[in-house]
Amino acid sequence: MTHEHERTVLLGKHAERAVLESAAAGHGWLRAAISTAGFGEMEQVAWQAAGAFVLYSEVHLLGHRVVRVTGEGEAAVEEALGVVRDAVPTVSPDDLLDVLLSMPPAESTQMIRALNGLRAADIWNCADGRRPPADPRYAEAVERAVRHPERQVVRALVDAVGDLMAIRPGLEVPIVALRDADGPARDVIEDLAGFCDAAP
Repeated sequence: MTHEHERTVLLGKHAERAVLESAAAGHGWLRAAISTAGFGEMEQVAWQAAGAFVLYSEVHLLGHRVVRVTGEGEAAVEEALGVVRDAVPTVSPDDLLDVLLSMPPAESTQMIRALNGLRAADIWNCADGRRPPADPRYAEAVERAVRHPERQVVRALVDAVGDLMAIRPGLEVPIVALRDADGPARDVIEDLAGFCDAAP
């Protein structure tokens, strides 16, 4: 039985899609599909590389662009990912976790963007119900962010955990533990706790 390898990166703010498309053409990748964004839909381009499938998605609701590379061989996936990284600036989930775990804490806007980025990076795992390898840094990031004094950060966290907890079990625990605590986002926390209570 073959095992599919998968790697995901987000594009940096100043990355240009046209540059990525040029790099794909330059490496002989065949365009496999393209879809134009409609209401509530992502704009996407897909290429078939040597031994790998490369999918570019504009996750506009989260303000991020994602490139996911899948294939049966790890070397082919890494080679295709290298082409992407050489062509355009990229941000990895590790980079986003570094933002959320930084001391002193990052600015609110950076934290919100990092939380949305983690949602975007796992968007296909969520769609497929595929659990990525466990990473204790996610839980640590949740524990820190849930105590942030600014409501918008906690709200972004709850939105992210609401998406991710199905494939990263336990992320909701540090949030639900504060359901009766005073804070600027107590109602948001209580909403998530109520959802968890009602879940089968």
